[in-house]
Amino acid sequence: MNEVLRSFGGWMLVAYAACATVACGGTSASDVQEGTGSTAAALEKPAGDPSSADDAELGKKRHFVGHIYAMTNGFDSNAIVHYGRRSDGKLVELSTTPTGGLGSGKFAIPDLSVFQPPDPLFSQGALRVSSDHRFVLAVNTRDHSISVFRIGDEGEPVLTDVQDSGGIWPNAVAVSDNLVYVENTGDQAHGVPATVNGFRLVHSGELVPIPDSARELASPATSFPVQVLFTKDATKLIVADVVANQLDVFPVHKNGRLGAPTFNPSAGPNPFGMGLTNDVLVVAEAAGMAPNATSASTYRLNGTHLTPISSKVPNNQTAGCWLSLTPDGRYAFVSNTGGGGTVSTYAISQRGELSLVLGEAAARPGPPDIGTSAPLDSFVSPDGRFFYQQFTALGAIGAYSIKSDGTLTAIPGGDGGGLPPLGSQGLDGF
Repeated sequence: MNEVLRSFGGWMLVAYAACATVACGGTSASDVQEGTGSTAAALEKPAGDPSSADDAELGKKRHFVGHIYAMTNGFDSNAIVHYGRRSDGKLVELSTTPTGGLGSGKFAIPDLSVFQPPDPLFSQGALRVSSDHRFVLAVNTRDHSISVFRIGDEGEPVLTDVQDSGGIWPNAVAVSDNLVYVENTGDQAHGVPATVNGFRLVHSGELVPIPDSARELASPATSFPVQVLFTKDATKLIVADVVANQLDVFPVHKNGRLGAPTFNPSAGPNPFGMGLTNDVLVVAEAAGMAPNATSASTYRLNGTHLTPISSKVPNNQTAGCWLSLTPDGRYAFVSNTGGGGTVSTYAISQRGELSLVLGEAAARPGPPDIGTSAPLDSFVSPDGRFFYQQFTALGAIGAYSIKSDGTLTAIPGGDGGGLPPLGSQGLDGF
């Protein structure tokens, strides 16, 4: 299994050897004080633009139209960085709050080897905000736990619980109302299969394990889950299995447990990031990190069965793993970590057909020793006006406006900072 993942990420092996000494960020566990974080000293300055002091009202949280959260995945102490989102799309870095757990830093799971690509968790959805905007959930992969934060009136995350994930190496989480499922990658080289494990999220912000909820995936000897996703009505749970090339769809019973899954073959190689619009599932396909081989597919969801609509539509980019959708379901954005790092825009028709709008956008120069800006998780604002891209090799959240045709334009001075130069993963907000 480890050999499969090393091959899967082999395009970055040489470059990563050069940066083995780069320090991983994170906040010391000693900074935790009653579940609150260390608030940034200059709240009135836009993140990424420390020279700006243009408006004294900028730092007042009540003027923010939304909030965004990113996970440091820090090796010594994992943490959540909180940003206020302004009406013009700009981000303001507000605070850093420790999760009470341990991330993997720049090291890739499951063997924590240095010489891996800048995608330590091999996942989309390491951090998730609940649909009612009351909670943030984050994975602590190295100590196999999940942290829950209550979101205060001004967007501040307050730690309420740290719960065992029910397996080992958790890398992604899904939440629908009070139902939560966590995917644990396992360690197949040592006989530990991947699982998904269920929890109830109670009003106080604690996670309560659902007895007998653990389920294995299509191929226990090789399966490696990279995202877990609820349908809108929470009657289905979909898991992308990147190594087995399967999309596993589980029915969700009223007691929160999962029924027998349908193992649907992926239309393209190495399914990764997913998004749902109505009953259409959109999936990015990493294609083994082969140069210029990334694709995306759409499927019609009927019960637990997936019927391909558009199969393996190419974008001529490399390592396209992460995907987000506009709220109206018209556009999908695929983040391509390979090459220099780009974002592709796909259009989605009313019938669920997929077509490429623009293959290469949001390109930024990466560090010379890495060779890519390493775009990973992304987020689209609820009004569909703004797109935010986590550039893990830059330690930044890039801010973009979305044009009516789905293309992206960078927002001057809009980026968010405060993340480690390598290893951060997980982004969500409202």
